[in-house]
Amino acid sequence: MIDYILYQYTPGGQFALFDKPQQSDAELLGVVAQEGGVFEVKAKGERPDTSDYLLLPVKGSKQISLKMRVTEVQSLITPLGAWSARCEGPEQKEFNLKNIEACCDQCGADSQLEFIGFSGDDQSDALAAMNLAGWDATLERQVCPVCKRDGV
Repeated sequence: MIDYILYQYTPGGQFALFDKPQQSDAELLGVVAQEGGVFEVKAKGERPDTSDYLLLPVKGSKQISLKMRVTEVQSLITPLGAWSARCEGPEQKEFNLKNIEACCDQCGADSQLEFIGFSGDDQSDALAAMNLAGWDATLERQVCPVCKRDGV
């Protein structure tokens, strides 16, 4: 699951292509989760290539996007500029979105972070999410991205 999470906000109703500038005409038309971690994504805007990564919003999230690899893509007849992509994603259809308040052990800064509970161990999932968001986080110590970067 952790491989599909990216701490980059994707606005609701839109999609983005990973490592490419956000397109203003990116419109998400629908997403259907299927068995085995397969997602059918219909959208309008810049068409991805096979092996590109799509970033999709997680419902209710202000910090997290799903990052899924495109395995197949085809144009749709309508609406104009629409396409359908088959993507590899997590085997979950629903996401258990949770929040934590993290405090940096170096500078004392408080941060609200979101994470997806997926393993049944919220503490481990929260630590994994903090590290994905740029923190240096263990059970014993949490250092924010600024202090980590500055070597404080």
